[in-house]
Amino acid sequence: MRQSLSESYLRLAWESPWRVRRHALRLLQLPLITLRFLISGVTPGPGGRYFGMPVVQRYKGSIISIGKDVELRSSTRSNVLGVSHPVILTTLSREARIDIGDGVGISGATLCSASSITIGPGTLIGADAIITDTDHHKLSGTRSKYPLAGAACSPIVVGRNVFIGARAILLKGSSIGDCAVVGAGAVVAGHVPPRAIVAGNPAKQVGWNTETEIGDSSIQAPAMVSKAPKQSRM
Repeated sequence: MRQSLSESYLRLAWESPWRVRRHALRLLQLPLITLRFLISGVTPGPGGRYFGMPVVQRYKGSIISIGKDVELRSSTRSNVLGVSHPVILTTLSREARIDIGDGVGISGATLCSASSITIGPGTLIGADAIITDTDHHKLSGTRSKYPLAGAACSPIVVGRNVFIGARAILLKGSSIGDCAVVGAGAVVAGHVPPRAIVAGNPAKQVGWNTETEIGDSSIQAPAMVSKAPKQSRM
């Protein structure tokens, strides 16, 4: 088993040499990135893989928790699709918290919390996705010069082994069930059932993920879907 894995890695390195350079740079930057986390008041779990420097903006007294074996891709070339900015982790109040589970992968996405954002183990978040649990501004009436004054916020919960496509947006109060799939560019502002596949703006259910195992955090993306029945549309 180990020999076959080694052969696979060697073949991959030979056929795509840019990956070798990418991982060499990752190892060189690891001490600096770890120091940046600690200075920001964040203690990442063991086994983390960080490609480029993430942006960490932690409000004093708030919590940003990063589990083990988490992968953050922040440099432009760290994802074959490219990312337009680093991974951004921001808390906006003392009560805010961001909890990133074990084995989560994030490519250039933004997580911004005034309440709480929970990302379940094994979830993958695509390039430039946005997850924010607040409106950031009051939507009606007189607006304060202080952005969060009067702005509504509500927790976001993302389950295990969820796949969130590139440039998708999860708005306040969203909940995503285990093994669900959020299509690229989708805008979610509510509940997505476990194993559901949603797409569009606003997001609507278009199918079911019948392949991903809830306990399998090594899943990279769902491979099999079936058409959703009409009555299950959101």
